[in-house]
Amino acid sequence: MQTRYYFSGFDKEQGFPDNLVSFLKQDIQEKNKIVFIPSDFFNKDKIKKNTKDTIEMFEKAGFYFNDIVVLNENMVNEEMQEHIRNANVVFLMGGHPSIQLDIIDTYQLADSIRNTNAVVIGTSAGAMCMSKYSLLLPVNEKYPDMDIREAMNLSTISIYPHYNSKGEVPKVFDSGYEKTKKSDLLFINQKYGDFYLLPDMSEIREYNGKITFIGENIIYVSKGQFLPVTHS
Repeated sequence: MQTRYYFSGFDKEQGFPDNLVSFLKQDIQEKNKIVFIPSDFFNKDKIKKNTKDTIEMFEKAGFYFNDIVVLNENMVNEEMQEHIRNANVVFLMGGHPSIQLDIIDTYQLADSIRNTNAVVIGTSAGAMCMSKYSLLLPVNEKYPDMDIREAMNLSTISIYPHYNSKGEVPKVFDSGYEKTKKSDLLFINQKYGDFYLLPDMSEIREYNGKITFIGENIIYVSKGQFLPVTHS
């Protein structure tokens, strides 16, 4: 039985929400090893900080791992794949999804991630890489172009993270650092199929093929409609 989590983002000070922690405690029974897959290998300070922040959130929730491994460019394919096979948790980190997909392809990690017995978790870009499609929209200077790629398709769903708008979907949702156009969302729905708008502090859990929604304000985009989903 395989368990996968799709995260958008969290407030480090708040940590994981209690309703999420309840599910994690069901699913993560062994805590010997967690393996992090970065979105790139070169921003060492960011990787170190994000790893530290994530481990602190796990520990705040009562999860203490004996072995913490961060994959890096000095490892060969087989070494990375072995770490993934032996992990209790595989965590795909946030960042740039297209670069992370390139890493997964270059080091031939997709089958190892797909077949591992570990709980697989992706946050932001990591969750996009776990999706059927990685949906990258032109939202700011850092991401000026639309870039839609086939991803690992672990659970046959796609997510679009950090969509923190509440209520009716506006023509342009301005988060302060990203501007997401409703017309772009409708375009990718028409061309690439249904997907979920996933806000921060809400999650999607897939356990043995069954989908559970955790938190609030998750929206299902289907057939040109924006449909609120029932949450746990």
